[in-house]
This record gives sequence, C-alpha cells and structure tokens, in this order.
Amino acid sequence: MSGRGRHPLIGKWRITEMDLWDADYIDMLGPGHIQFDRAGGEMKFGAVQIGLDCHYAPDSVCGDGDADLQPDGTITGGICSPT
Repeated sequence: MSGRGRHPLIGKWRITEMDLWDADYIDMLGPGHIQFDRAGGEMKFGAVQIGLDCHYAPDSVCGDGDADLQPDGTITGGICSPT
C-alpha cells in the first residue's frame, strides 16, 4: 500500500454469494463480511471467523486467497487452502 492515499479495498464488504455455501449459511451468525485494513483484516461468515494477513496491489489484495476490485465496484475472490 502506498502512502498516496487510501487503498480502494480498505473497508468492510458484505459477502452476498459464495460457491460452496448458500445465503442462509453465510449469514448464520450475522451478515457475512470481509474487512480489509492496514493491519490485514478479518472475514466472518457462517461459523467461520478468521484474521487476514494481506498484501495490497493497486486493485487487489492477496495472501492465502485473493480479492479483486471489479469495474462495477464489487469484489470477487477466493480462499486458498494451506498446503
């Protein structure tokens, strides 16, 4: 992240859709979300709550997964399993 300004993905994003889980599971304990901040962030959905260790590129975030800013202002991404 550069010192020139705030990264476009910094903030809290609502999870509305996932390949493996339906909306009822995503929101089981409250609205599913992913939050990026300067220290990394967190993701909560279903019964899952994890901290994030992120690296920022101009329009994306990566770590053990990725998130990419789309032209319509949404993000898409994936979670990777450790090997």
